[in-house]
Amino acid sequence: MEATEISALMLSTCIWGTLVYSDESPFKSLGISAFSKPTVMGIAIAVTTFMIIRSPFGRRSWAHMNPAVTLTFLWLGRVHRWDAAWYIVAHFIGAIAGVLAARQILGLRLSAPSVQYMVTVPGEHGNAVTFLGEFLLAGILMATVLYSSNHRRLTHFTPTLVAIQTIFFFVLSPSRSGFSVNPARTFSSALFAGN
Repeated sequence: MEATEISALMLSTCIWGTLVYSDESPFKSLGISAFSKPTVMGIAIAVTTFMIIRSPFGRRSWAHMNPAVTLTFLWLGRVHRWDAAWYIVAHFIGAIAGVLAARQILGLRLSAPSVQYMVTVPGEHGNAVTFLGEFLLAGILMATVLYSSNHRRLTHFTPTLVAIQTIFFFVLSPSRSGFSVNPARTFSSALFAGN
């Protein structure tokens, strides 16, 4: 199931990324500004993430779409060692499958220089800042998930809080800057982009 969830997330990322960033996109006629593009992407991915978390698959598997989530649950003793290893393998396989499916649907538009498989590379501030940013954003995400899911009054709001944070992450650091907050997502795009 973890593979299915991350596949859906990557498919959505690639489709929306192509719609927002491609020079051939029907959205181009809307004149979306460079500042608005990360906001549109954030909203699209937030809605996708929310739907996956609220789906029967997401509820059954705790919506493990991210190796950071799995490693946190392993560290807390909530996931068995071997289960965590297989979850992480499933994350990477699912992410690759999602990009592969997007490539079949979108064709050359997904590999165009303006989209480039939605690869995330370090921005103008370099590798160290990008790594620190990824680490901090993943920590904030996990802190939110753990805090809200362990308080009865907040449990039902966990998907909404994750979705709001997703929008904030995209606005704070555009999707092209390297801040994906998911190693499987970063790897799958980079694999297809040859980056």
